[in-house]
Amino acid sequence: MSAGRLEDTAAGARSAVAAVTVRIEDTFARVGDHLGRSHGIFEGLQRDLAAISTQLSGADMESASTALQAIAERLTGLADALPRQSVALKAIGEGCSDIALLLQRLVKSIQMVAVIARSARIEAVSLSNNRGHFIDFTQEVLDLAKSAQGLVDACSRDQERLAQAIGAALSRQTQFELAYGGGLRSVGADLVAAYAEIRRGQAQSCDVAQAASAGAAQISMAVGEMIVSLQAGDSVRQRLEHVCTALALVDRPDDARLVPEQVAGQACASLVLRLQSGQLADTIGGFEAEIDRIGRGLQVLSADAARMIDGGRALYSDRDGGMGSFLDAVKQGLAQASALIAQCEIARRSVADATAIFEGTLTQFGRTIAELGEAVADIILVGMNASLKAAHLGTEGHALVVIANELGSTAKDISGSAELLKPILDKIGEAAASLRDLQQHGDTAQVGDLAPTIAQVVQDIGGGNAQLFALRGRLSTEGEQFGQLIRAAEERLRGFAHELRGVKHLVNDLAAAGEPVATIGQADRHGFGELVRNELYPLYTMAGERDVHNAFLRQLGLAPVVEIAAAAPADAAADDVLFF
Repeated sequence: MSAGRLEDTAAGARSAVAAVTVRIEDTFARVGDHLGRSHGIFEGLQRDLAAISTQLSGADMESASTALQAIAERLTGLADALPRQSVALKAIGEGCSDIALLLQRLVKSIQMVAVIARSARIEAVSLSNNRGHFIDFTQEVLDLAKSAQGLVDACSRDQERLAQAIGAALSRQTQFELAYGGGLRSVGADLVAAYAEIRRGQAQSCDVAQAASAGAAQISMAVGEMIVSLQAGDSVRQRLEHVCTALALVDRPDDARLVPEQVAGQACASLVLRLQSGQLADTIGGFEAEIDRIGRGLQVLSADAARMIDGGRALYSDRDGGMGSFLDAVKQGLAQASALIAQCEIARRSVADATAIFEGTLTQFGRTIAELGEAVADIILVGMNASLKAAHLGTEGHALVVIANELGSTAKDISGSAELLKPILDKIGEAAASLRDLQQHGDTAQVGDLAPTIAQVVQDIGGGNAQLFALRGRLSTEGEQFGQLIRAAEERLRGFAHELRGVKHLVNDLAAAGEPVATIGQADRHGFGELVRNELYPLYTMAGERDVHNAFLRQLGLAPVVEIAAAAPADAAADDVLFF
């Protein structure tokens, strides 16, 4: 084939390839724009759906669940605690009555000690010996009796104050239990039932929202992958531009660095065209496979989007009216709970006041019993000493011995009565601890703090319902826009695939142009190898181009460029930088 024919073939091929190269950039830019807009649509939808799904099934819903259950449990707990509080208050009241009886016995016993001491004083005056000593003994006993009397009088006052406080608290507690005990249980049960109904009503919409959100996320990710796949178009464009550059070596002989001789020039030109035939065949084959893959991906996206849109349309299909009534029921239950809580607070304060009184009183009782025990021990000791000394007086001291023994017996009675106070105080202490535990468990202040939180959560849930209803319309509208964009992208790709098939004939045309390879001599082959190694190989940026190039050199019996580069470390380093 003449040089002119080779130039014409190269020029025609270069023109056709250049046209396809321009179309690649335009087509993939438009497809990328469609997919980019689609990606933006579904990223927005995915965020909205994820937010609504989180609101319905995440922290807000769990917060509502926890708070509603907590307030219901506290109301029920308050109702259950009322009888136990009454029992504890009654036990403390009974203990106060028992203390009052024992205190009366103590008062009589202490008064008896004073009477005995006065009798001893009268008898001591009549003594002829040690009169002063026995008078001092009677004075000491009187002082001890007076001190013990003061202790008992203080206990009596504390007991009366405690009895009054317990009586008032028990009266209010009984009235509250009769008036509000049933209401606490009823409202607690109503709150649990209302919440359960809301949860059942939300379940279907929540499931659909989660499914739609997951679908939107998958579609958004797939669109992103499709956009990445479009980078294949840029790679093909670069390869086709390299083909055009190579064809220009034949198309523009004045600019080409071919061997000057005509025959040698034709031989090199033939080999250049055959090499570009291989490059073009490899490029088009890989590109067609990539276009088919992208097309299948777009079809899957369209189908997935259609299913997600159908699911999105199911959001809130029949929830507009019923949910409001459930929310109203919850709000009404909370209002009743708030009223009951206010009444609970009044009763709680009364019990708390009584608790504060008897906690201090129990401590004082303990100290009094200890001090009373010390006074009684002193009285007994003084009486024993007086009895021993009176015995030494013989007949004259006989009356004092009898008086001293009577004093010891009375002192033991006082000690016995004081000891009886201990188990009563222990019983009161246990009842007080039980009452204190019930007060802490049923702290209505904490329940009151929950009420505004629940009201806010219920309001948020209502707002979430409205958002779901609005989202249904948005999902359908923007989902349809997505479908239109994907269909437009598919049309673009189909049109380009048709144009690409129109240039496939160039593969055979370029391979058939010029001299047969078998007729080309070794010198021309080496000249060609030097030409392409210097002019074409440095342009390659993709492994596929180098593979085709080196395979063609092997067919010619020439060493591949990679092997030559491997023998020269400096050149290899430079080539690696260029390639990667």
